[in-house]
Amino acid sequence: MSLSIFSFKKNEWGFFCRSLSILLALFVLVAVAFFLLPKSKEKYVACINDKMELMRSMPSPRIILVGGSNLAFGIDSPLLEELTGYHVINFGIHARLRYPFMLEVIEPYFKSGDIVVFGAEYALIQTDKPDKALWETVAEYPPGIKYIKWREMDFSTFMLAFQKRIQRSLNLKGEFKEPIYRRSGFNFNGDLVTHLSLAPRDTMHCYQNFNDMPERSIIDYLNRFYERCREKGVKAMYSFPPFPGQDVDQTHLSDWFLFLQNSLEIPLISHPSNYFYPKDYFFDSCFHLTATGREARTIQLAADINAAL
Repeated sequence: MSLSIFSFKKNEWGFFCRSLSILLALFVLVAVAFFLLPKSKEKYVACINDKMELMRSMPSPRIILVGGSNLAFGIDSPLLEELTGYHVINFGIHARLRYPFMLEVIEPYFKSGDIVVFGAEYALIQTDKPDKALWETVAEYPPGIKYIKWREMDFSTFMLAFQKRIQRSLNLKGEFKEPIYRRSGFNFNGDLVTHLSLAPRDTMHCYQNFNDMPERSIIDYLNRFYERCREKGVKAMYSFPPFPGQDVDQTHLSDWFLFLQNSLEIPLISHPSNYFYPKDYFFDSCFHLTATGREARTIQLAADINAAL
């Protein structure tokens, strides 16, 4: 009996040691990826450093735009400032960062009187599961690691991001030559401007339907966020991304919008169809606007914000 107990404890101890070794190895990888390897000067997602500095330093009154790259490509912040009278921070980076991260990383810097305007891709209210883009972004902005949830600790996507970090640090892919998606391509407010003088790229295959209702858990999360905003004296408004109107199946749009209207406590200041545009307004994806589309979208958003104030 005593021998079997000893054998059990020995196996238990071995399992504990193996688990600890794996955790230590993961800790070392995280430390190397996020703190020891040199940071990128030009990687697109490294723009988070500049946008976080705006969150810290931009004076009131402020409009903070939250969403993915549709905002980065699709807003003229100086024009929006002129039309609303507010300073504008365009925090649009990448839709795959998802709401929990992109909201919680900026929330500590909210000021009373701020207006948070959601203008995010539809996927953000369908799923909150991030991918390697989150790890790649946190690798360029290490303080952001505390806003990653344990349930988002996907080891395989972390390893993909880690591999990219190693390759870039060793310069295995050569000098950074990306002409559009780069950190220095953003203006002071956080708008990407490198594409504005370029012709649209005919590579888009767009389709959007509204068959699936927004995910209830994400709506609940946004409602809790809205309550925290109100406690801080911060207003929040929900708008929609641009999309090629000819590629939208509107069969269930009315039901989809009604569901959102009845479940989301954040005021809806527009209708998705307000931002359906001709396809030649889009640059290289179903959400990225050209200079013409960007101006039209900014004017529409300013009108929606002003009407809601």
